[in-house]
Amino acid sequence: MSGQNQKDFSKQCGLDRTYFGRVERGERNLTFSSLCQICAGLNCDIATVTEGIPHLTDAPNACLTISFVSH
Repeated sequence: MSGQNQKDFSKQCGLDRTYFGRVERGERNLTFSSLCQICAGLNCDIATVTEGIPHLTDAPNACLTISFVSH
């Protein structure tokens, strides 16, 4: 983060500072939308920050949950 503090970086990403703290403490899950905002703040793509995360085919016991919201 180039030496930025959490408050300044969260502002740069357009996210609430307390959200970052909750994610760090495991109280909140990182959403895809938030990940996109963080990547924009870092001026990088999602592939860069997710490098090294195993694919589902590499992790046979991994679970993928998808929720749909009807409108």
